[in-house]
This record gives sequence, C-alpha cells and structure tokens, in this order.
Amino acid sequence: MKGFGKLLGWTIVILGVGGGLLRAFVLEPWTVPDDEWIAASTAPTLAAGDQVLLLTRGVPGVGDLVRCTDPRAPERFVVGRIIGKPGDTVELGGPMLRVNGYGYSSKESCRENDVALISPNSQQRVEVQCARVEIGGGWHFVGRIPKSRLEPLKSYKVAAGKVFLVSDNRDLHEDSQDFGQLPLASCDRRVVFRVLSAKGWSDSLHRLMPLH
Repeated sequence: MKGFGKLLGWTIVILGVGGGLLRAFVLEPWTVPDDEWIAASTAPTLAAGDQVLLLTRGVPGVGDLVRCTDPRAPERFVVGRIIGKPGDTVELGGPMLRVNGYGYSSKESCRENDVALISPNSQQRVEVQCARVEIGGGWHFVGRIPKSRLEPLKSYKVAAGKVFLVSDNRDLHEDSQDFGQLPLASCDRRVVFRVLSAKGWSDSLHRLMPLH
C-alpha cells in the first residue's frame, strides 16, 4: 500500500510538472472573448466563452485557424483562417473562394453544428448553417446564413511577408476583406483545442475536442 501511494504521488508530480512545462512552452490557454464580431465571424467553429488552447510553437500554414493582433487596435485580437500566403492570388466573395485559380467549396453539410447568434450588423438573431470544406491538407467548418446577400467576387494578391485571413463565417466576416492582409509574425497562435464551451462541462458535444 505504501508503494502504491508513493507511485501515485510521483505520477501526480510528473503529470503536474509535464503539464506545467507544456503550458509554459507549447500551449497557452485562452477564453474566446464576448466580442460580437469574433463570435459571429468564427461561427460555427468557435463561440464566445469557449475555453481553448493555443499552440505557440511552429509556423502557421494554409488552413490553420489563428489568433492575430488586431491591426486596428493592438490590445485586441482577431481570429481567422490563413487562406493565402505571399504570392498567392485569392478570389473571394460570399461562399465562393479560389486560391491561385483552384476553387474550394463545401463537400457536405454538418447540420449538427448549425448555430444561432445575434448579427452584429442587424442586431437580429440569425441562423448560421454549417458545411465542411477541405483545404490545406485538412478540413474545417464554414458557416453561411441562408438567403444572405451575395458579395461580389474580388481578387487579392498576397504581399511579401503577409497572409490573407478568411473568417469561417463567410457572411458575417471580420477578416482580410475588412482590415487587410496581416504580417505572418502577428499571427503567432494557432487555435487547436477546445477544453470547454461557455456552457461548461455539461456541454458534452463541445468539450475536450481538437479544432480543425
């Protein structure tokens, strides 16, 4: 019994030290702020109040969901998905997305991840329908608002040292269409894991899950 207690004690110490080192050097906890534009633009992937882990090591690539310094207010953040790197040509308008002439469209719907939220534009409750898109060797969710106004297709050339961000919510976006291209160095955190949603541990559908 004494040996078991010692083993248990050492296990707890090792896990605690390992978790502390991982947090200190690799992962950083962050709570998605109660900001109407962040909440709207990241739906259906994230929601206000989600407790997530940010990967602090490595260089983000195409398809990664990143947290960046807001170029309009350095004390704030923006969250978007890297879709274009230096030299790329991004064509974007509503649900239409092409990078260097290659189109990315939804492969299938994911209605179990449909959400409702307050639109920052109208302050009315809107439904965000979920679809699944493959890009950058992986996949992620995108959101569309039924019968929303289609934006005209625009073309952007990504400048040296910059990245082009696109919101997962294509209709209520806050991305490079709105604030321009960003230095890659300002997007140094990848959003990789949700620990809990704002609803807490009882929300079993949105706890302890990797984020695509």
